[in-house]
Amino acid sequence: MKFSASFLMAIFAATQLAVSAPLEAGADISAFAQENQGVEHALPYGEGSSGGRGGGSSNSEDGDHHHHHHYHNNDNDNGDDDDKFKCAESLKEATTLYRSWNERIFDHYLTADKPHWDAIVAHGFKQDGVAGRIFKTQVPHSVPLYRVWNGKLGDHFYTTNAGERQHAIASVGYVDDGITGYVYTEPICGAKPLYRTYQARNKIVKAYGHRIYNVPGITHHDHFYTMNLEERNHILNNEGYTDEGIAAYILPAV
Repeated sequence: MKFSASFLMAIFAATQLAVSAPLEAGADISAFAQENQGVEHALPYGEGSSGGRGGGSSNSEDGDHHHHHHYHNNDNDNGDDDDKFKCAESLKEATTLYRSWNERIFDHYLTADKPHWDAIVAHGFKQDGVAGRIFKTQVPHSVPLYRVWNGKLGDHFYTTNAGERQHAIASVGYVDDGITGYVYTEPICGAKPLYRTYQARNKIVKAYGHRIYNVPGITHHDHFYTMNLEERNHILNNEGYTDEGIAAYILPAV
């Protein structure tokens, strides 16, 4: 498994040096999301996207942050059988989303690439179980899950919101790190919420299942994602994370 030079250099620098970026840099992403509720997710595949896979940004007429795709759920609707068939076909393409944790740089990392998940252990990451299931290629009603990386903050950030991704790159110091996979933006085909939380602290920091002893003046930044509501509530109530809503809807692990 090959890694980009910029990714490896950033990991090396972050694990050797103190991370000392200001709190406001990471928190600015949350402010953008809260202040720009009209910014849409990438347009779902099969919902009028001109480019097919990869989609693009769209503008909502009702200003709702989440793009509602009007997926048929009415048993009396003629399209219901077709939608069930689409779900069955899509579920065959689902793949595991793995979670890793780097204690030195205080960063959680998600990937649907098993060899990559195994390989990054050599770069300070510990395997942290399975987050759920997503799609490696785009299926009907799905959108890209974008990944960006900030070496100064030591943070990988994931979003389906193309505007939020662009803001993180243009204004907060993140760089594009590709598409992790494809996910839903509403609970269809058995998908459940993938919760998003965030922490930036310069005290002794505790992450779920881990304890980090901080050096004075160092700031840790971390976006943490989980389908487990109990895990989410625990870190919100006990470990200094703040709620950032639902990142996407993905399939439970099997």
